[in-house]
Amino acid sequence: MKLLSAILLLLTVIVSSVYASVSDVKADLSKVAALVTKLDKTITNFPADGGTISDGIAINNDVTALGQGLDKATQNVKAIPPFSNSDSITTVGSAKVFSPTIVHLLNGVVEKKSSIGKINFPGIFDLVRGALQDLGTKGNALGNALAESSTGPAKSQAQAIQAELRVAFEKAVKAYS
Repeated sequence: MKLLSAILLLLTVIVSSVYASVSDVKADLSKVAALVTKLDKTITNFPADGGTISDGIAINNDVTALGQGLDKATQNVKAIPPFSNSDSITTVGSAKVFSPTIVHLLNGVVEKKSSIGKINFPGIFDLVRGALQDLGTKGNALGNALAESSTGPAKSQAQAIQAELRVAFEKAVKAYS
């Protein structure tokens, strides 16, 4: 009996770690929104006269956390069946709410290029460009997953948001190339 209980417990843990729900996706998107806002504030508050290595590390930590959040959200979107029409509207609506903040933070990264360049760290522009490319790739993966899982008008709205963000990322990456 104990062996059967242990096996059932193990299966429950495995199944719950593999499957996601629409609620999980909504929670993931809420977390991504918070991480986007945090990174935006970190960029906005970056000193105009140049920051320290600690300031650069703070940005890197926010970028890393956001990347992990995007990965988790993408994984969970892909793990569930396509959204219903109402879930499509809700999830894409969540992404639409934080997409202007992403554009703002990317514009901030471009505007603060000379300040970021003052960080005393060799290859800082290469690091920033790499981080932007990585976030762009992860954001695009989430956008693809949301568009593929959405139905009705929400599908085209997800694609439009994704196209807008792709342009903003390309502009930021180009600024650091």
